[in-house]
Amino acid sequence: MVMNKQLKGFTITEALISMLILSIIISLSYLMFNVFNRQMQLFEKENTEILQYNLLNKTIKYDINTAHTFSIENNTIQLNKYDDSRVTYRLEKTLILRQKNESIDSFKLTVENYKIFELETQNKTKRLDLDLIVLNEKISNHYFLQENDADRINKKYFNED
Repeated sequence: MVMNKQLKGFTITEALISMLILSIIISLSYLMFNVFNRQMQLFEKENTEILQYNLLNKTIKYDINTAHTFSIENNTIQLNKYDDSRVTYRLEKTLILRQKNESIDSFKLTVENYKIFELETQNKTKRLDLDLIVLNEKISNHYFLQENDADRINKKYFNED
């Protein structure tokens, strides 16, 4: 007695077609992952640059408002505070360095141009114009450095520096 059992399975053609479809799906998912990864890197870079700008802007405004005297030489701005601490900003082409006591902060922003103008006001006021490149666009910032009236009186009448 001979039994004819037919085993059910896939033919070679069916297996090759399913492997072809699977390889297309895997390659498309790999391409989508790469596109998503590049977009996330670009998003991170843009957000980092915006964060650097906002942090610099807030920090320099705070330091200027809490300083009582200042001095400016070349590309360095030195702000002296009432607690005898000193904050120094050094403006370089590709970054801005802020030094306070022993700590140094760096803001990785491109400085396109900076100018310091002495304004004709009653008190000693200077304007710092700082042009930065953020996200490939030029942003002009204006900061006003104003020396305290009490400090000017002390310097004039008591020769305090």
